[in-house]
Amino acid sequence: MIKNSLEERFFGIALEGEISGFKNHSSGHWYFSLKDEGAIIRAIVWKSVALKLGFVPKDGEKVVVTGNITVYPPQGSYQITCTSMRKAGIGEILAELERRKRYYESRGYFDPALKKPIPANPSKIAVITSAQGAALQDILNITKRRSNADIIVLSAAVQGEGADDSVAKRIRQVNKYKMADVMIVGRGGGSIEDLLPFSSEKVIEAIRNSEIPVISAVGHEVDWALSDFVADLRAPTPSAAAELVCRDKNEEIRTLKDLQTFFTKVVNSKLQTARLSLSDTGVSNLRYRITNRISSYRMDEERLKAGMRKRVSEEILQGAAKRFSAVNTAVFRYEIERKISSFGGGLQNMKGGMERGVKERLRVVNLKIESLKLRLPNGIDENIIDCKRRLSAAKSVIEASGMQVETILKRGFSIVRGENGKIVKDAAEVAEGNILDITFSEGSARVKAMENGKH
Repeated sequence: MIKNSLEERFFGIALEGEISGFKNHSSGHWYFSLKDEGAIIRAIVWKSVALKLGFVPKDGEKVVVTGNITVYPPQGSYQITCTSMRKAGIGEILAELERRKRYYESRGYFDPALKKPIPANPSKIAVITSAQGAALQDILNITKRRSNADIIVLSAAVQGEGADDSVAKRIRQVNKYKMADVMIVGRGGGSIEDLLPFSSEKVIEAIRNSEIPVISAVGHEVDWALSDFVADLRAPTPSAAAELVCRDKNEEIRTLKDLQTFFTKVVNSKLQTARLSLSDTGVSNLRYRITNRISSYRMDEERLKAGMRKRVSEEILQGAAKRFSAVNTAVFRYEIERKISSFGGGLQNMKGGMERGVKERLRVVNLKIESLKLRLPNGIDENIIDCKRRLSAAKSVIEASGMQVETILKRGFSIVRGENGKIVKDAAEVAEGNILDITFSEGSARVKAMENGKH
């Protein structure tokens, strides 16, 4: 009854105390006592739980355990079977880190817009870490294998008292003397207390004010520090940081070889095309293309001259002249010289003859344009005089028509209009009750029809 009562009532409890008599059994289970100033209780951590904790406690260390009270009736004793364990004070540390994280985030320290780009192929890389740590050796091995960049190692304390000052001082030193193109700041894995210097205000401010891009590489992939958030790039491990900052030189060599092969094929293809062009067939094709091009320009010339006859704007005429000038300099000279010169001296005579013929034709066209410029203003004046003459004749006809109507009305005739204002020409158009307007030579009258119109 005591066993059931205790085990049912004390389930999932948390205790804080000091480790005493710790024994790491060969089976993998941990046996120890947990004590404080006034009490002691035996405790056990099964192997399956111990493997998940990530650390091995030692005597004198304060921890917080969670577990269940179990009773061992043969000895009349009870103990706590632990389901979890953490070092005492971890909760307060995490709470402080979260508070600090919110503070710097509210001040914009983690804004992605402030992140500086990491250079693709840095020539100098600064590494700020412990000179005795395994993290430095990992970085050196990877950078040596992947890159020819110079590695500048600045040793710093990475845990314990004064570590934050040491790391921040090194960051400022790299910036002051422009020692590198990029820097890696970090360390290997450790407890949350070990990583605290990289979450300190001094290190955060030094990274924030750095003009040189910073890669934060603190701990293992599951670890984190506030430097990860403020840095320009976060690497899960120091080794990953080295891989991120150094492109594999072997891969670059392979890329260059691929480019060399590609350009060699392109050049060979161009040379083969040139050889074919130098054959008799190639020369014939060239002559055919040039003849077609000249015919095309002649058609353009005729269309341009036809269009100029319809235009009277001086600006358009000047544009046409510029177009022919542009054709002369930008098309014929470039196209013909480039095409013909590529075939050597064998086509020099043909080039000179064609060039002279084209220039002579353009000279004739330019003369025609100048002639049109002189003739068009006179043609415009003649058109204006002709229009005025036609307007005057039309006005005379209209005035004569009006006088003829007045003459007819004076002879006793009148004009009858219906309700819609139209002239009534037939009595059948009038219905009984219609209102009619009658215009006389002198004045007008409105009347009402008494009966339907009849012939």
